[in-house]
Amino acid sequence: IKGGDSIETLGDNVFQGCLSLTEFTFPKSLKKIGDYAFWNCSALREVVMNEGLEEIGNDAFLECSSLENIQISNTVKKIGWEAFRWCLNLKSIVIPNSVEEMGYGVFRYCTGLERVTLSNSLKVIPAWGFEQTALPNVEIPNSVITIAPYAFRDCANLTEIKWGNSLEKISDEAFLGTAI
Repeated sequence: IKGGDSIETLGDNVFQGCLSLTEFTFPKSLKKIGDYAFWNCSALREVVMNEGLEEIGNDAFLECSSLENIQISNTVKKIGWEAFRWCLNLKSIVIPNSVEEMGYGVFRYCTGLERVTLSNSLKVIPAWGFEQTALPNVEIPNSVITIAPYAFRDCANLTEIKWGNSLEKISDEAFLGTAI
């Protein structure tokens, strides 16, 4: 789907369960993706976000199990809770430096996720943020002061983590079930 250059918001559940949707290019005018907007679009493989997009709603791409490629634009400030939960085929993600906040469980159960580049604007790695991903290593930006509970829980491949001098708190069970 392409077009619609006057659309500013995709509402909640707008494409939920659209099983034939394979790719989506966001209109240039889009500012917000609503909650559950693409929930269970199981054939969705690629998403290209527009510059100007500011917010990705809660569970926006929940259970998009075929999603392989997502390009988050450099204008996104907030990614809602569990926005990409159960995106099983997602291998790599770059969180641009514009992102200041990610909700809990944002990449939870993305079992194919092997690479992540985190925003230098994040203060907190959220609870359950990367639970049960395939990440072998993680570099926490200097901006992060807290790693929330269960952030990397059951990341069985995780053997290496680097963090900067600003980190003040590593919460309960943040690395429970890892190979560290």
